[in-house]
Order: sequence, then C-alpha cells, then structure tokens
Amino acid sequence: MSIERLKQLLSYDPETGVFRWIAEPKGGRKIGAVAGQQDGKYWRINVDRKLHRAHRLAWAFVHGEWPADQIDHRDNNPLNNAISNLRPASNAKNCANRGARSDSKSGVRGVCWHKRSQMWIAKVTKDGVEHHVGYFASLDEARAARNEAATRLHGEFVRNA
Repeated sequence: MSIERLKQLLSYDPETGVFRWIAEPKGGRKIGAVAGQQDGKYWRINVDRKLHRAHRLAWAFVHGEWPADQIDHRDNNPLNNAISNLRPASNAKNCANRGARSDSKSGVRGVCWHKRSQMWIAKVTKDGVEHHVGYFASLDEARAARNEAATRLHGEFVRNA
C-alpha cells in the first residue's frame, strides 16, 4: 500500500495513536469510526484486504516512509501507537526491550537461581553473546547488577526489572 493511499483512507492522531476512517471503506465501516481491532497483542487495520500493524502505519503516516526494519514500543505496550512511543529498531534492539519470560522463576530477565552454588546468577545477552555479570546472595543484588550491565550494553533500548 502506498502512503498516499493510507492518507486517502485514514486519519491518524499522533498523540493517542488512534486511526479513523476518513473515506468510506468497503465492509460497511463508517467515516469517523476507529479503524482496526486488537489482533493478538497488536492493533491491526485491514486496508484493501490486507492486515497492517497500526504501529507501522503510524510510522509511515508521520515520517512519509515505511520503516526499514522493526518498530519498537518504548513503553512495551503494543497497543500504545502514539508516535512518541514508537522508534525504529533492529531485532536485537527490540529484543532488549522485552521483559522476563512468563516461566521465569526469579521474575527478572537474565537472573536465575544457580542450584549448585546456592546463589543467584545474573547475565545479559547482546548480539548473541552471553555476558556473565556475576553470582549474588540476594535477588535484589542480582537484579541491580543485571540492570547496570544491561544499561551499559543496550543503552536506550534496555528494559530494566
């Protein structure tokens, strides 16, 4: 889809991240109605029989070009498509902004219990390389050390626990 076509059909509010129909699309949608719906964890909009993620449409709408790679949500909320919440990112940078896995026993990304030493171990992965941070007596110490190392390695894309 061209950006010109996008702007013929939709308006975009950069503060709220909401798209609305400005031309009557097929399928009985009304002008002024919010475009799209939540599909999985993202907001998607069906334009010309093709589903588009709203954050990619928002980037194109504001910047006049399609994103070259991924678009990261700064606050890690994939439904917040306000332009101030969006930034271009490589896959590695986008992954740095993830939280702990749902099956994490510590609840802290990069921190796990080391049974043999009876201590918490902290690590950070960047560009496929695992960086050992250290062993710690408490979860809070491991979290703090992991966060410091992750900030150093990932910069603005880090998501600390």
